Amino acid sequence: MGKAVLLIKAGDLQGLSAALESNAQLASARDSTGLTLLHWACDQGQLEIVERLTKAHKVDLNAQDEEGSTPLHLACLSERNHIVTYLKEHGVDTSIKDNSGSTAEEYL
Repeated sequence: MGKAVLLIKAGDLQGLSAALESNAQLASARDSTGLTLLHWACDQGQLEIVERLTKAHKVDLNAQDEEGSTPLHLACLSERNHIVTYLKEHGVDTSIKDNSGSTAEEYL
């Protein structure tokens, strides 16, 4: 998963797409803290990658990491308003609370 995270950080949609084609399970993989590729893409503000993950790979929009944070939580914490808007338009659950009892929108 480490290489995929680096591709996300670099905004390399083509490289990530190739990695996902060779290993489809990567789309739903988690790192040691429970973060998915969607968490990483939301945190980094990579809208094209978020779109690819949600449309082509149907990843879980509401996946929670070990701190209870969803991709929406990370988008809000990182002030990635374009990602927040996209996730809301695609049915993300805005009522999910993290381990500290906060919804994602409480971080905006």
